[in-house]
Amino acid sequence: MDKINSSKVKDVFKNVGRMKGLEIWRIEKFEAVPWPKSEFGKFYTGDSYVILSTKETNGVLSNDIHYWIGNESTQDKYGAAAIYTVHLGDQLSDRAPQHRETQEHESSLFQSYFKKGIRYLDGGTDSGFNKVTTNAEGEPRLFRMKGKRNVRIRQVPLTIQSMNQHDYFLLDSGRKIFVYPPKMMNNFQKTKANEIAKQIRDQDHNGRASVHILDHPISYDDRKEFFGILGCTSSNPAIPDVQEEDDDDVIEMKENATITLYNATTKPGYFTTSTGGLLKISSKPLRQEMLKTDICSILDTGIGIFVWIGKEASTEDKALAMSKAQEFITANKYPNWTQLHRIVEGAEPVQFKQYFATWRESQQHRIQHKKIAGKDSVEFHPSTLHKKKSGRGGFMTDDNGKGNVELWRVQNRELVVVRQEMQGMFFDRNCYLIKYSALNKGGSVIYFWQGKHASVLDKGASAILTVNMAEKMESGAVQVLVNQGYEPRHFLKIFMGKFVISCGSAEEFLKNKDSGIKPNENRLFKIRGTNEYNVHAEQMKAVAASLASDDTFIMSTPATTYVWMGVGTSEAEKEMAKNNVERISPGSNAIIIQEGAEPPEFWKALGGKGDYDRELDKPGAPFLDTRLFHCKVRNDGKFVVREILNFYQDDLDIDDVFILDGGDEIYVWEGIDCSEEEKEKSMQLANTYIQTEPSARTPASVNIITIQQGNEPKSFKQLFPKWKNNFWK
Repeated sequence: MDKINSSKVKDVFKNVGRMKGLEIWRIEKFEAVPWPKSEFGKFYTGDSYVILSTKETNGVLSNDIHYWIGNESTQDKYGAAAIYTVHLGDQLSDRAPQHRETQEHESSLFQSYFKKGIRYLDGGTDSGFNKVTTNAEGEPRLFRMKGKRNVRIRQVPLTIQSMNQHDYFLLDSGRKIFVYPPKMMNNFQKTKANEIAKQIRDQDHNGRASVHILDHPISYDDRKEFFGILGCTSSNPAIPDVQEEDDDDVIEMKENATITLYNATTKPGYFTTSTGGLLKISSKPLRQEMLKTDICSILDTGIGIFVWIGKEASTEDKALAMSKAQEFITANKYPNWTQLHRIVEGAEPVQFKQYFATWRESQQHRIQHKKIAGKDSVEFHPSTLHKKKSGRGGFMTDDNGKGNVELWRVQNRELVVVRQEMQGMFFDRNCYLIKYSALNKGGSVIYFWQGKHASVLDKGASAILTVNMAEKMESGAVQVLVNQGYEPRHFLKIFMGKFVISCGSAEEFLKNKDSGIKPNENRLFKIRGTNEYNVHAEQMKAVAASLASDDTFIMSTPATTYVWMGVGTSEAEKEMAKNNVERISPGSNAIIIQEGAEPPEFWKALGGKGDYDRELDKPGAPFLDTRLFHCKVRNDGKFVVREILNFYQDDLDIDDVFILDGGDEIYVWEGIDCSEEEKEKSMQLANTYIQTEPSARTPASVNIITIQQGNEPKSFKQLFPKWKNNFWK
């Protein structure tokens, strides 16, 4: 590749990546030639391309670099594309992730740039070594359209045998472009097919061809003209009834997929001759500290390979990292189209961080996250939100929590109204329903809270009772599953600092209370929060190991009540501890003690002095960007997940169910025309999604919020770049 002139490289990439959008170059005789915007989405199978995507988030620009290799591209072309990609990365301070893309196996990120689909055309430019033939101008062409959302348009032989009864086909005769529908039409695909036909008209014919949409039943004249171009003598030939697997179904979340981290370096102590010269570090769960800044690492996700470049890695290792990854792919007999991504320390994308259970975010990322949080920025800040468990997510954070509240407990599969004096007192063997109606017509929410030790029957009943209650409400209601220990901020706000979780059941407590029997045991309660609205208490096992330096605890014994204040406790926690002594231990005068100055009686009540968590600055889970998934259970029972990157409101299909992953919150969006079976399985889909996605989250650790089309809360709408309330009208 000595034919690539380094000075020309600097010229062609001068001033790139400074404005949001796409920039594309095609490799032509060892040079990167700018590809016209009017041709974006069109790729020749005999070519290779370099693609730069620049996006803006809160005023900060970020880049992704891709090099695309056609199935018939020559080695000199894709070799040059790889070299230009490296040079482009250098121009952008080597922080932009680099991705290798191969025809028909493109990443979801790459496909998201082309909302009208990717079109593959035969031929290409002359190679540096060989000549490539392109289709003659005006020759009729037949295209097959695959995929419901990530659409690929592939040119196929001009014959009836190339068709089937399940896909859309586009026939370009030069003067006319026909759109031929499958026997089972989908409105979304029909719209896409129409857009693609117009794109072919504009790109290939300068807008001078006419587009003809053929709808069943197709007229005799249209059939005769369409099939005549394919060389058929009959106007109604037999179209093969062959159905290939839908492209959208190929990308699946594989349960228990192998996720493995390797060292990739020649540095002594890190190297082994096994697995392509890589040293295996760990499988799931992974932790950020496994990545060493002085070496490179390779993460095998089962569906792609990430090459992570440490800041202090040697020049040699940085230069060889991608080739080591390619050797790894070969050694493990992975397909040559396996997705390959190069990223650098300090600029890791969410697609990489999701595989790690813990992640200490950079200061810059914290600042950006704080900006995104808006009004609740203080609560969103990592130093308080994740450390203090001050409530989760952004659901209804703009509501003051002073609306109308109705509270029931699930008992024998029925709802029992919670007594007034018990409001805010929850028990870990029970389930509860809380109906909240916001002021000023802000909508209704039904929370169904499930205790850690509640029975399976009670948990199932709480879900069914929630659905039944929502269906009886004229305007419907947002349904939110809340697992003990993972309460949303708005949920906590409803109880205004008086939310307490105790061990046992409400039935046992009320029986003893009404009989005048006082607790005759040592009970320890952890107090957590950042302000008077989200502070809450939860009973822990009464042992020293339950303590933590960044929290406050109430220790209640039959004789004495202690308030223990860790060195990292907040003022709100101290205040709530004092305010809740009467609720937890009626009639007692609490003794305030500071960490490090405990009397012997305190340790005796905990069964003796022992070790406990003294760390104040713990790494939390990675901040994961909002992600949208189309999830479904296929006819064969297989669970299929497809991510929609760079998503917009119009990506929500009214025929289906979608999952919007907000990190702490999972929204299950039900389209107005989705089937009853899909509605019934929506909660199952959400739980299966959490279990199979690569992070360390569990179904209990997130809040699942079920919403219907047209009844979306503000917190859901704000997660989209733009939202139009009358869009579906």
